[in-house]
Amino acid sequence: MDEINDQKQLLNDTLKVGAFYQTLLLMVEQSFVWEKEDTITSLAEVLAKFTSSLSEEEQKEFKEKLDQVFDSKGEAYADELAKTFSPEELDEVNKDLEELSPVASDAPQTQE
Repeated sequence: MDEINDQKQLLNDTLKVGAFYQTLLLMVEQSFVWEKEDTITSLAEVLAKFTSSLSEEEQKEFKEKLDQVFDSKGEAYADELAKTFSPEELDEVNKDLEELSPVASDAPQTQE
């Protein structure tokens, strides 16, 4: 019986993490859409705090995972952003990203 309860708890915890993750993604997206500057600044601070708290090994692993995201989704992101923003605006965003996080400096560059 304990094994069943453990499995139920694991499922419940997994669903909560999934719901939190989806909510967080939506919040981040909408913060930029609605230009919520205070929230965007707070997100940048959280990112900076997170990356500065990582050990060298964790930074390496995080960068590898970030590279995987950019490799798999970066071109689609760039195409979508290019529909909304000029190349100059995108370059400015890349500069801002580089200032926010040492791992973000490897973000894909805009195509002109």
